[in-house]
Amino acid sequence: MDNYKESRRVFVKRAREPLILVREKFMPSNFFEEIKRENEMLVEMLNNILEGKVGEAIRLSEKVLETSSNRRVKFWMLLLKGLAYFSDLLLDAAVTAWDNSLRFSETMSEKAILFNNTGLAYLRKGDLDKSIEIFGASLELCEKNKLEDSIIIHTLNLLGEAYYCKGLVKKAEVFFSRGLKISMEAKDFSESSWAHNGLAGIRIFKGDYKGAMESINENLRLFSRGDTTDEETRAMVFLLQSQIYRDEKRRDESIKVLWDALREIDGCKGIDSARIENLKWLACQGFSETALKDGNLTEARKCQEQALTIAVDSHNKLAIGKTYLALAKINATEGRDSINYIISSLTLSQETNSSEQMAQSYHQLGDYYRKIYPLKAIENYNLALAFYKGIGYKMGEEKIKEKLKWIKSKRNLTKEDAVRFVTAAKEILPSLFFIETKESKKGRRPYRDRSLLLLCLLKLYLDVSYRAIESALTSSPELRKLVDIEKAPDHNTIQRAAKRFGDAYLKGLLKPILNILE
Repeated sequence: MDNYKESRRVFVKRAREPLILVREKFMPSNFFEEIKRENEMLVEMLNNILEGKVGEAIRLSEKVLETSSNRRVKFWMLLLKGLAYFSDLLLDAAVTAWDNSLRFSETMSEKAILFNNTGLAYLRKGDLDKSIEIFGASLELCEKNKLEDSIIIHTLNLLGEAYYCKGLVKKAEVFFSRGLKISMEAKDFSESSWAHNGLAGIRIFKGDYKGAMESINENLRLFSRGDTTDEETRAMVFLLQSQIYRDEKRRDESIKVLWDALREIDGCKGIDSARIENLKWLACQGFSETALKDGNLTEARKCQEQALTIAVDSHNKLAIGKTYLALAKINATEGRDSINYIISSLTLSQETNSSEQMAQSYHQLGDYYRKIYPLKAIENYNLALAFYKGIGYKMGEEKIKEKLKWIKSKRNLTKEDAVRFVTAAKEILPSLFFIETKESKKGRRPYRDRSLLLLCLLKLYLDVSYRAIESALTSSPELRKLVDIEKAPDHNTIQRAAKRFGDAYLKGLLKPILNILE
């Protein structure tokens, strides 16, 4: 069985990252022993996958599946077929192959591994709820049947990653902590390094940079001892370090470890191609954030455009949505329109059901509307606040509260805001000199004052009190001139006019004005 020996040699040589080590999470540990007895074509197919010859691997699997009646050969061939599709980012096809392989599995360990593979494909697609559901079923299967520690640890880390992507960091922390505890006891250092990285990411999210560095240093110790040599985990350590340094305004150190991360990423040769592409995406984000802080908007945009290409090619909806938000931020800094990017991100976040991304999308929508439509800004800020509370992101909550406080203060009723709105209103309502109201239907003289109508619309737009409108008119001759009024009416007069016009009528007039402003 020279082919078998060569397969094992190549497999061990290429299998550097934790998901495809021989003690394996993608495949049961008896793989080599069983395929040696069953079918040499399985060896050939594995070699094809490891060498990136996905088309050849798929063709071989189809040939074997058509001719073989052996259930075990079908199980292995379908499992490998799923891996081939998965490595080529054909995630839906991978799920189908693994679902079919499940029908031929014989042990609970095999079922748990197939559950995890399928859940990981859904996670890479961005279907977070589905992945969490499948990982949860896998963990229940593991614990109920007392399966080996390696599968349980891997499942715990997968659940931690899925909840982290969803933004539910408290749940993510629970699973990563459990995975770390068991992996350290079992001396499964590849999994413990993954858990350390997960916990470091959560602590950065919370602003606990000291705690994050403790987790990172634990991984660096594992690397220095040679307990794990996984390039992907090392790359992630450097990316996390870089994020901390950026947040602490240690620019040069951040750039240095970003380049360290890129060197590790270049050496990655694993089956989980989507994970490798995500590392490249994170590196692009790091360089873009650095350029943005340097004021180099051109370079920041180039990095984000490269990140978007990576995210689209790897079908990563989460990464696509976050890239849209980053591009929206760059556009806003340059004074360009950003609404389309934000809306696209919000749509994707609703598809993936990522609470964190929804919070960030609503947050940026609030920023967008803050100066042109305060009422709309408040609405979006409140939605962002609810999501930040749901995921326990205190810094996000504080930022939103400050912005809500500002937008509801009198500072929001600036002359510029009022003048901009009234100018737009007069553009859309040039012939509005004669206003018919409910009173005219009773035989009374129709209400003719366009000035009060403009003030009522201004009040509705700014979402301030009638007294605030009166105060603004009193202090601003320019505003009085703009609304064609010599003396500021008192707040009661404006309020009575608003009742006379009616809320529905005013809101109907407001919509076309907002279209101009937006």
